[in-house]
Amino acid sequence: MRAQVQEREARFTRFAEATDYGFGMGELTGRLTYANSGLLRMLDEQGPKDAYAKTFFDYYTEEDRKALESEILPIVLEKGQWVGEIPLLSSKGRLTHTEQNIFLIYDERGEPHMVANIITDIAEEGSLDDQVRMWNEGLSTGSINLYVPLEKPADLSDIELSDADLEAVAGGAGDCCCSCSSPCCSCS
Repeated sequence: MRAQVQEREARFTRFAEATDYGFGMGELTGRLTYANSGLLRMLDEQGPKDAYAKTFFDYYTEEDRKALESEILPIVLEKGQWVGEIPLLSSKGRLTHTEQNIFLIYDERGEPHMVANIITDIAEEGSLDDQVRMWNEGLSTGSINLYVPLEKPADLSDIELSDADLEAVAGGAGDCCCSCSSPCCSCS
C-alpha cells in the first residue's frame, strides 16, 4: 500500500513538473506547501524552500491581497472554485498578468482541506482591461485593427445557434444577433 502511495505521489510530481503552467497548493491559512517549477519561475524564487517560507498572499499587491481575502477566497470557500485574471507579484517585485483557477481540495470526509491554484501567464495576450483599452482607443482615434486568420475555420455549417445562444451575443435579443436599428445581412 505504501509503495502505491509513493508511486502515485511520484507520478503526480512528474505530471506537475512537466508543464509551464504554474501550479501551487497551500493550507487554508495561506501557507504554501507545493509549487511546481512553472510557478517558481513566475515567482522568481530559487527553489521550493524559498516559496514554502511564505504564504500565497505574499505574491500579490496590497490591493489584490485585500481582494483575495475579502472577495475571491470567500467565493472559493462557498462555491469550491474561482477563475479570473489577477496579477502575480514575484519576489523581485515583477508583476505578471495571469489567469488563475483557484479551487479547493477536499479531505476524505468532504471537508475543505487545501487550496490549489493553476496559473496561466497571459502577459503576451494582455489582460482583458488592456484589450478593452485598445478597443476604446481605436474608437476614439477612428482606427481599429482587426486581425483575420489566413485559414478559415473548420466547417461550421452544421452548427445552429439557439435563441439562448443568440441572446448571449453582445447586444443580441430574440432573432436579432446585434443591436442595429435596421435589418442587415444577419438580421434579415
